Amino acid sequence: MRTQLSIAYEESEVLHKLRQFFIYEAYEVYEETINEDGEFRCDTFCHRSKMEAYIIKDQESNQIIGYILMTKNTFNEEADWHITELLILPKYRRKGYGKEAISKLVDIRKKEVFELLPSNSESRCFWESITSQYNNKKESEFILFNI
Repeated sequence: MRTQLSIAYEESEVLHKLRQFFIYEAYEVYEETINEDGEFRCDTFCHRSKMEAYIIKDQESNQIIGYILMTKNTFNEEADWHITELLILPKYRRKGYGKEAISKLVDIRKKEVFELLPSNSESRCFWESITSQYNNKKESEFILFNI
């Protein structure tokens, strides 16, 4: 595998900067406002509950290529985690990095149930392929919601 995951903490400056990019890309969904420092406010619900984040790096170059943000604030009582945000930087998209990162996440969090709420058709296609891959194997389960 070409990816590695490392734990990030909410106050991490790297995570904050990556989230700024994510919110910029998902602006139509999040509709966050820009504060006096020129940054998007990150007031989404994930800050009000237990969260866990993973920085995704390319193993060969050691470059940060994205992150996964999860929260315990789930909509479905059967779920252990809600995957709130998955960002793969544009240069690395459609090259299998997202699927590899999810595979590593499943290795770390075996037998847990993740819920997902895709915000657009591109992410829905990605998550549909993930749910079909893992739900059949019973390694972990992914619950996909419609919006």
